[in-house]
Amino acid sequence: MGRRAIAIVLVLVGLRGQAAAMDDIDTERARALFKEGEALYLVQNYRSAVQAFRAAAAILPRPEFDFDLARSYDHLDELDAAIDAYERYLAWKPVDADLPEVERRLVKLRRRRAARRSVWLPATIGGLALVSGAIGAGLVGSAPARYDVIANSGCAPRCAFDEVGRAKAADYAGITMLAVGGVLLVVDVALWVTQKRRAERIRGSMSPP
Repeated sequence: MGRRAIAIVLVLVGLRGQAAAMDDIDTERARALFKEGEALYLVQNYRSAVQAFRAAAAILPRPEFDFDLARSYDHLDELDAAIDAYERYLAWKPVDADLPEVERRLVKLRRRRAARRSVWLPATIGGLALVSGAIGAGLVGSAPARYDVIANSGCAPRCAFDEVGRAKAADYAGITMLAVGGVLLVVDVALWVTQKRRAERIRGSMSPP
């Protein structure tokens, strides 16, 4: 082997040694962050635990990092982040005695997220009830002023019939809008009560692992 070949081998060996040293440093740093996250988790400082676990996973992706990250998000009630972290953990295909419990937990979180997203319906109906009620109240409330205008217009009786007809139509429209708003309000309250009871049932059956 020539001197040049020997030099190349020595350089490669040196580079491998440096890379191994860097890997060891990264591993130790990741482990230190993981232990820090565990300590924060135990004292229920879940927000800081999330930061530690995320930093550890960024250095050295590991299933246990994703698992503890998922649990921390779970305690913080951040459903999307918790579901994503649990899914990443399961993607590792870990051999874990708690695996069935994690899978059940993931199903519950997905159901809870779906229930939370369904809140848009009662919220929309409540908004429509308020708008309908406001328009109806405005039309009905302005009725006396409309009749006063007719009485003082000086065009009676020639124009009274048409003007009164339009005023009555506005009155009927206002009453109808108030009625619609009332019905929507009743439906809205019923939906909110149903959603609340459903959320309480789901919450009662769930506690982070």
